[in-house]
Amino acid sequence: MLIFMAVMSHSPLLLPNIGKDYSKSLQKTLQGIDSLIYQIHNLRLDSLIIISSHGASVVNKVSINLSETYQSNLREFGDLSQPIVFSSDLELISRFCDELLHNRQEKLNLTHSTEVDYGVSVPLILLSQQSKLPYIVPVVPTFTDYQTNYDFGKTIQSEILNNNKRIGVLISGDLSHRMSKISPSGYSVIGKKYNERLINLILEKRVEDILNIKNTLIDKAHECVFYSLLIGFGILEDMNYTPKLVSYESVFGIGYVNINFEL
Repeated sequence: MLIFMAVMSHSPLLLPNIGKDYSKSLQKTLQGIDSLIYQIHNLRLDSLIIISSHGASVVNKVSINLSETYQSNLREFGDLSQPIVFSSDLELISRFCDELLHNRQEKLNLTHSTEVDYGVSVPLILLSQQSKLPYIVPVVPTFTDYQTNYDFGKTIQSEILNNNKRIGVLISGDLSHRMSKISPSGYSVIGKKYNERLINLILEKRVEDILNIKNTLIDKAHECVFYSLLIGFGILEDMNYTPKLVSYESVFGIGYVNINFEL
């Protein structure tokens, strides 16, 4: 059964050993994440599907990382500390594969890596500091086809809803990286407009309008949540839910957002 879904920021700066003093500038985002983690802890999830766009993506196929265990990898940010190990939900992954094949959904790519990207690592590290970790299913969207992502979510929905496990979905990502002159991708007026538009569309549940956002706008915004979000909306199709904005702020030229889809 699906009992939790949220969008969560995944900036490595949220981790004190990486962000150091810069982490203090992200208190609003950290408070929002703490609120979501509190819910995850109280819901006692058995499994968590975590969708991140920073893993290995392929053309026109959604990827699932199939491994018995995973470990965090933040070396690119100078963190050489002992990695945290996460356990995989092999049974749920197998059921997803069966469901996709049964529905002739061939746009699935299975990868096999014990290391997960920072879009998976950061939220799980933050979660592990306050709660016992559930079993993990790491998913990576494709960047070449909106419908493939949405259909993937729609196809695995029945298995999630009919499963006796207490399942959550975490959409890991951040909004535009072009919010100011200190932005890592440079400033663009599109950044603020994109963030405001996407947040409003999510809160108003205008999924069709989200699916009609031009990919050129997404590329210009330099964001990393949109394609993962499409999988989430596929999972939510025809379900009753209420999107609630938990937190939003623009710091260091990046839009950080946390959204809870109350079920």
